[in-house]
Amino acid sequence: GTASIVRAYIENGMNVRPHPVKLYYIGPMFRHEKPQAGRYRQLHQLGIETIGDASESVDAELIFLAHKLLDSLNLDGYNLHINSIGDSSCRPAYIKALKEYYKNKIKSVCGQCKNRIKTNVLRMLDCKEEECKEISKEAPQIVDFLDEACHAHFKHVLEFLDEAGVPYIMNSRLVRGLDYYTRTVFEFVPEENAPNQATVIGGGRYDRLIDLLGGSKTAAAGWSMGLERVILALKE
Repeated sequence: GTASIVRAYIENGMNVRPHPVKLYYIGPMFRHEKPQAGRYRQLHQLGIETIGDASESVDAELIFLAHKLLDSLNLDGYNLHINSIGDSSCRPAYIKALKEYYKNKIKSVCGQCKNRIKTNVLRMLDCKEEECKEISKEAPQIVDFLDEACHAHFKHVLEFLDEAGVPYIMNSRLVRGLDYYTRTVFEFVPEENAPNQATVIGGGRYDRLIDLLGGSKTAAAGWSMGLERVILALKE
């Protein structure tokens, strides 16, 4: 998905084009790990990416595009959940506080979360097990740890969304699963009265990914849509 399009950006010399570079992909994807319940080994995705622009307007533009796409499909049973997970300048202090919070609760969390506290403690906030969800409610919120630059970035994203008339829900437990994400993260999540539906669009800013894959440090943001999930939602 996103990693594939970023590799294409690096390998095909798109870094010399005028920026930002705006790309999309659509097609089959394959999960390497064991799929969770209700997920397919092979799936199909539509992905939208903007590379080379760190501004808040890009985050808001991508979210607005996703909102309009769902609206055009008459899929109005979804709420936009949004959060900021900061960056390398402020996230370490939050991770330290989170580990301290969970230290005395580790016996009460699920097996996966017992591993996550060592590998990626942020994922504990996103666990779907009821006991873990309950414990996470009192966890420290990352918005309280954002430095001045990350706080300003997130504030401006929300102001753009307000101006564009895109409703959203602040969700302090939204972190996304991959640790190359920075600052803005978001998902379009089914309403509470639509339990059979699943998240159809998720994404955010990933200013670290191109650097991690061997390119020069480049700001980027994007999202992906699961087409099978969209088809199921349309059928319902």
